[in-house]
Amino acid sequence: MPEMLVFYYLRELNDSLSYALVAGPLFDVSEDSDYVRTLLDKAIDEYASLRNKAADSIEEASKIDPRLEAIVERMLEKCILDGKYQQAIGMSIECRRLDKLEEGIMRSDNAPGCLAYCINVSYSYFNRREYRQEV
Repeated sequence: MPEMLVFYYLRELNDSLSYALVAGPLFDVSEDSDYVRTLLDKAIDEYASLRNKAADSIEEASKIDPRLEAIVERMLEKCILDGKYQQAIGMSIECRRLDKLEEGIMRSDNAPGCLAYCINVSYSYFNRREYRQEV
């Protein structure tokens, strides 16, 4: 979709992300390019922000676009399949996806190391005690 690239080069990342959401599975999260990495960063930041707001309000939970969630889930799955467990753990914690956090730890070949990393990340980056205890 050339429109996505136009918005990307114009630094209109919100518009570019909107086109990526419309593209659905055609937006390839495994492509290794600045364009895809930038949009994935934007998608993850947006999704994490929405999930954090949703943790405080049930009303906010309904505002999460399922297409955005699908992109983040594909990225998390790619990290797990590629053996990038720490990256998957960090994203899962940031996005409040405890299901994916558990999946990443269970599928890793170093569960104790992943658990230690998980605890370190949750205590380093989250002030809310309730969420740290959930993790």
